[in-house]
Amino acid sequence: MEKKANIHNRIAVMWNFIFSFALASFSIPSSIAADFNIDWIKNGDGYEDRNAQVGDTVEFKWSGFHNVYIHLSGTCATTIDTRILVGKAPDTSGIYTFTKADSGKSIFFACDVGSHCSSGRMGITFTVDESEENPLCKDNNEWKFKGKNKRNCGWVHKGNSNKLCKKKNKKKPKAKEDCPIACGNDKDCTIPKCLKDDEWSPNNENFVDCSAIEPMSEKNKKKILCNAWN
Repeated sequence: MEKKANIHNRIAVMWNFIFSFALASFSIPSSIAADFNIDWIKNGDGYEDRNAQVGDTVEFKWSGFHNVYIHLSGTCATTIDTRILVGKAPDTSGIYTFTKADSGKSIFFACDVGSHCSSGRMGITFTVDESEENPLCKDNNEWKFKGKNKRNCGWVHKGNSNKLCKKKNKKKPKAKEDCPIACGNDKDCTIPKCLKDDEWSPNNENFVDCSAIEPMSEKNKKKILCNAWN
């Protein structure tokens, strides 16, 4: 009987080991890996600034009594109304994902416990690259109303654009879609303030670069830009 019991115990131990190993091998992570992992401690040398992109995630991890706030002031000086909570004790981590609203900005994270920030040991700045989610708009030089060369995107821009932008190039898209700059249609792209390329190369030798447009009157600006389609 004793020998039989020992065999059963060995089998049970073996199955427990197999089950534990399988569980560890196929366990699913509790969270998605962060793009930046910050060991949030009282760093004597401080933290180096980082560059991030829209959609990146930063995770702060600590032990003991710490917290993480975004300081809108960009410095350790802050008030309740000028800070955003990311994480605080008794939690031991805080996660933040950079959004489109952060694009082109410097986001300052700090620990507000005691002098942890003011001592220069628990503060870090992330500079978020400007989002280029939408490409720059570009008018289609091939768009011509009823096939007439002079009735192109420039013709639309010079005329009653509210009316002309609804016109179709035979069975092709409306001017609003093929001439987004001329029609001011920024639904799927960003209208550039100025471009110096093959399409926007005015018949004006004095036009060297985009800076030449700034001092011009609105009337002359329109003429310069329209020359690109002629």
